[in-house]
Amino acid sequence: MPGIFGFICKQGGDRGANEVLIRKMGELQAHTRGYETQTYAESWCGLGLIGLPVPGEERFAVDQNRGLAAAFGGFIYGFQKLSDDLMQPTTRKATRILDIYANDAVSMPEKLNGSYNAVVIDLRNRRMTIANDRLGHWQLYFFEDNDRLLFAGEVKALLAYERFSRELDPEGVYAYLNYQVHLGDTTFFKGVKRLPWAHQIVVDNGQVRINPWWEWRFETETSQTIPELVEEGHKLYQENIRLQTHGAKHVAIPLSGGLDSRMVLAHATAAGLEPETFSHGPKRSLEMRFATRVAKAAGIKHHRIIEIDPAWSYEYAERFTWLTDGLVNINPCVLLGVTERYGLPPADTAFLNGLAGRTAFGYGYFNASDISRTLTREQKLDRLRRSLVGQYVDDNYYRMFHPDIRPKLKERYDAAIEADFAQYEKVSDLFCHQRDLFTLQNRLKRRFDQIDVNRFILHDHFALEDDRTLDFYIKLPPALKAYPIRTLLIEGLKQKFPHLAAVPQQHSGVDLYSQPSKWRTMLKGYGRRVAYYTERLSFGLVNIRDMDTYVHYNQWYRTNRKLREFIDGILLDPRTLNRGYFDPAGVRSMLAYQKRGGNTFDELAMLVSFELFHRQFIDRWS
Repeated sequence: MPGIFGFICKQGGDRGANEVLIRKMGELQAHTRGYETQTYAESWCGLGLIGLPVPGEERFAVDQNRGLAAAFGGFIYGFQKLSDDLMQPTTRKATRILDIYANDAVSMPEKLNGSYNAVVIDLRNRRMTIANDRLGHWQLYFFEDNDRLLFAGEVKALLAYERFSRELDPEGVYAYLNYQVHLGDTTFFKGVKRLPWAHQIVVDNGQVRINPWWEWRFETETSQTIPELVEEGHKLYQENIRLQTHGAKHVAIPLSGGLDSRMVLAHATAAGLEPETFSHGPKRSLEMRFATRVAKAAGIKHHRIIEIDPAWSYEYAERFTWLTDGLVNINPCVLLGVTERYGLPPADTAFLNGLAGRTAFGYGYFNASDISRTLTREQKLDRLRRSLVGQYVDDNYYRMFHPDIRPKLKERYDAAIEADFAQYEKVSDLFCHQRDLFTLQNRLKRRFDQIDVNRFILHDHFALEDDRTLDFYIKLPPALKAYPIRTLLIEGLKQKFPHLAAVPQQHSGVDLYSQPSKWRTMLKGYGRRVAYYTERLSFGLVNIRDMDTYVHYNQWYRTNRKLREFIDGILLDPRTLNRGYFDPAGVRSMLAYQKRGGNTFDELAMLVSFELFHRQFIDRWS
């Protein structure tokens, strides 16, 4: 996604050639007319920044007097652990990074508070330092060979390098086909890695070092009461909402029927802002009805529902693949259609996105039963599989793949999860912390961050989140963070925003002062089973949409001829089948099952995504 990019040559080079390379890297990331690009090149390095301008803010600086250059992508909300003069707010943020680096190059990353990737080049000593924040929401990829190290927020920028091999990494391929997501720092390409959270890359005298500058620790739990924590969180959120919207002429909030976006809206209005809210989905769906009620209770003057057109699921598929580097399923491509219909001036709008969730709102990716030190290895592995939404993987699923690929996929399914999980076992002896970090990395960062296409079009902030809210999250006792209890989120709404707590939420159907009905939950589950079997027994002639959700891919496939032709046309294309990944008979069987009332569109879309990746990132550059 937009941000910093560049390279450093290990043994020198040609300035003219480097200027061409840095320009081409930028061109591959130029997705909208509103982007601005700044570049700088020497005979041994290149540095670039691309994206929407932040009015009045310096994000790229070259200081020839000090022999330093700096740039950052994402957002820096402030500075910390510095002398008073360097703590003062400034619009010249790139220059401030140079000041911090000049004083203490080693600890520079920990002095920046925000969600960012930053780079500093020491022009005199030919040294480069690249760092990201503690959660690493803004992805940064890097590639190294014997001649240079290249980096960018989008893998496609690396294709500008003529010696980039485009050789696929089997581990990355197997992970994607098994979980629809890449684990850890892997990508499809061999040699291309994603920078882990809170890491820095230092290139000095041709040597590359990659090390963490901060590590997770759950050593001290707070003894504060719930009211005290609610008050502390409230103050942090109020400060952050002001930092994230500073200077913006428009504030936009995507509003669902749930609680995360409701909390964002509550703090925006409490801060005196007049946000515009948007919800997307069928107007008569339960989520849209509750979202509209929340907007009305908050006194929102401009609330708009954007109805999703099923045609978007194929009209935006190829562009979505290109933007996201083909690293995720194309299903969320409909969000491009939503984003393009906000009708807001991109550079002047602060988009407060609750998608990052959880760590900002005080609850984790685990439930109460995970707060344990005695789970067996198999029990842990089973819960990690569910964290990846991988429970659909069975023999029927593997029949879609070529017989030569099946045993490799099965062999790597548990082995890859265990290998990645090992690093989190060292952080804490409680499984809840281990599962939380594993899921933050592999579900939030590698899936949700990747599908967040708002970042290509708007100034997209992870609402309410910064270093201080992360510290706040870490100190909370696990019992308060367990899902779906979400103690602090719910108590915060009840104590500070009772008018919004009184509106039912989509998940339970009741307000926060009432207990959800077990009968309602049972009836919803029963209704879904009845709908599924009705569609199956009618061989797909009857299609029942679940109005609790805003997308109905399985039904769209059966009722929208063009979508069906798009999916079938790609998967049955000889070019696709001749790659050797998919089994023709297995693919035809899955397509027939889907036509007859099945619910496997997600798996089929994953195969389509994989093929579109090949066409855009392999075939196109061969």
